[in-house]
Amino acid sequence: MAQNGSYAVASNAIKMTAVQMHTKMMYYLAYTNQLQEAPVDPNRVYVVDGKKYGQPRFRIKRRSGGDVLPDSDAFWFTKEENTEKITLHCIIEVYRDEADVYPLSIRNSQISLEYEAAGKEIQKPLAITQSPMMNEINILQDLHAETEIAWDEIKDLLIELKDPSKSATFQLVVTSEMWWQKPAASPQTSTVETPPIVVMPVMFSAVITDTVAKQAEAEPKVKVATAFSANIADSVRIMDARIVRDHRNKDKETGGVVVRDHRNKDKVIIRDHRDRVVEDVKVDNTPPAPEPPQKIDLRHVIVRQYTKQDQAVFGPLSAEFEDPALKWEVVNLVKENVPYTIYYRPTTQPDDFYFLPQSFRIKAKEHNGEPKISISMLAGEDPNKPEMYRINIGITLIPYYNPKAKKDLYRTLDSLSKGTIKFCKLRLGGYKSAQFKLKEAFAGENAVFRGKIQETISSIDPVNGFTLMVDCSLESFDFFKREITDGQWIIGDIVFELISDKGGQEQISLASIPVELDIRKLAGIPVAIDSVVEKTEDDEVAIKGFKINNTNTFPITVNGAELMLLSKIGSTVYDADYEIGVQRSWPVAVDKQAAEEVLLKTEDIADIADRFWTELICEPHGVSLNTSPDEVLGKVIDYATGDPQVWRLEVSCPLFERWTQLDEATLAPFQQVHLVSVEIKNEDGSVFSVQLDKNKPVASIEMARSITQILKSQQLSSRKYQYRVGTVYVVNPTHWTDWLNPESTAANYLSVIPQKLTS
Repeated sequence: MAQNGSYAVASNAIKMTAVQMHTKMMYYLAYTNQLQEAPVDPNRVYVVDGKKYGQPRFRIKRRSGGDVLPDSDAFWFTKEENTEKITLHCIIEVYRDEADVYPLSIRNSQISLEYEAAGKEIQKPLAITQSPMMNEINILQDLHAETEIAWDEIKDLLIELKDPSKSATFQLVVTSEMWWQKPAASPQTSTVETPPIVVMPVMFSAVITDTVAKQAEAEPKVKVATAFSANIADSVRIMDARIVRDHRNKDKETGGVVVRDHRNKDKVIIRDHRDRVVEDVKVDNTPPAPEPPQKIDLRHVIVRQYTKQDQAVFGPLSAEFEDPALKWEVVNLVKENVPYTIYYRPTTQPDDFYFLPQSFRIKAKEHNGEPKISISMLAGEDPNKPEMYRINIGITLIPYYNPKAKKDLYRTLDSLSKGTIKFCKLRLGGYKSAQFKLKEAFAGENAVFRGKIQETISSIDPVNGFTLMVDCSLESFDFFKREITDGQWIIGDIVFELISDKGGQEQISLASIPVELDIRKLAGIPVAIDSVVEKTEDDEVAIKGFKINNTNTFPITVNGAELMLLSKIGSTVYDADYEIGVQRSWPVAVDKQAAEEVLLKTEDIADIADRFWTELICEPHGVSLNTSPDEVLGKVIDYATGDPQVWRLEVSCPLFERWTQLDEATLAPFQQVHLVSVEIKNEDGSVFSVQLDKNKPVASIEMARSITQILKSQQLSSRKYQYRVGTVYVVNPTHWTDWLNPESTAANYLSVIPQKLTS
């Protein structure tokens, strides 16, 4: 395998987008800033209700790698393995320098990229995805932007960067709209200051009125009205105890009781404690018309220079930019009292890591879920001796990534990076070679397997797998069947040569990944995962669970699933939850062409402050056929090919062979015979056919017995078959005989005679 070869890790994970964008967040993004004056000065701070606000500024976000990666600008190129499509990504942070100043909200942001390559100006618009609001006071949000770059638009720049003295200059132009509006003024009416309304029954009016009168004498400026009056009981429903201010003279306070007429909501009657009308005021409840919103256009230019030493920027575009300081890390873990190891290494792309599989397993066929194993039989020197025959077994093995190990890696990176790396892409690469090594217990003719297995495979494809060839006798084939169906059988290891750096020198370390031959644990049985969501009262989309869709034509069992909730915008994961429970027990059986719903525990999917779960990562594990291992292997044997020798049966029609030699009396009953069709049926019911006529009186049929028949009978020379003859006439319908047994099955020829045409 080439040193720079890498492959995206195959995965059963299905990402399910549950929230396009939260309604409240979108409302905030479209919010018109409320200020008493136009915020035209970019450096000035405006105070509203005791909080400081100012025009937002824009910068490239700084990405922290914690103890895993060096810090870098959130400005980087990616290149797809299959299509070689190049994409520029960047994250623009909307912020204020001051720690206690809120950036004013913006709308309709646009970002464009400009750079020069070999004297040619390149200009590209960037597509933007806005993040949720940030928790920090002086950070408003992130603008995730990207654009596709053609190879012809970047290759000349990369050539120039091979010169250590050269640098690449990128200019980002950010434009936005900032809308503001003066708050609406309050209506010019009587101001009222009051405790809550008190409603009392009429029967207590006399007592309470007297109490009110005494309180009025003691505190003339504050009248506590809590009674109904008989004179106004029909028209008044609620009385408010307040200080009443004269709307014509704001310095004058009129003691009394404010009584609202329920038939005229705009009318206020002020009565004193003796129920005399003091003043009759017309209330103007019409709010003054606010001033229309106004727009301020913002424009900010960001300029950055990078050299080939900026690995996080140019990593995938040039092999020369590979950072030799990146090294493989080994983490030893224990799960359910079973120790295991994970191997990972950072790449030049901040969101990508090299990751080795946890084992190699037998590949499942996509169309039926059965193991991809081929079996054929080869003849020995003496075709009459069964013990001389060999059985060749080809087993396709592919890498298996345990979902539990993936989650362990995410947790490890989250801890080491101090929360900056919560999720990442995984790929297979960063190694010099990969070889298969057979365990000593299975090597040689005298090993327990009593057969022959390749001891070394120096060239394998770690993505598509490799084929392990097993050569065994009829006797050792029984051992193979027993071992592959009864339990886990680790027959060897794939040994990777991992490339790291030590003091500027290339260092090679070895990692051994086990190869499992267990027909109960296959890799690659297809299963589809769909999201289960529902709308909330705020018309938001909430994740509730997932649905296991078995699109296969056979039933399956799923033993579990590893789940993660992500709050993700663009390529940035702001938060992750690795501990999600479900409301049903495992395993879950799913019938063919059916689905099973699995709901998450409600307490495990609560919203996080200021951000919202956008994706559920679901990776099922322990997916297997709902069929016994013996039955599965029986089907594999049924598909076996080969025979100690190919049996060639010669079929002839003597009548057609001697047609020109026979007299007319003999040929008369056969004059209307057009041809003869002969069908041969072997032991397993397979039917072969040939057609004979005057021009072709002899034909051959080649038949081979399956391994299943041989293993059942242990006889290589016994050949059983039946035949029937169909006489095809020129005019009359075809006549077929019943199935007949030949006189001898040991002979390699069969003679047939057509049916005479009777009048």
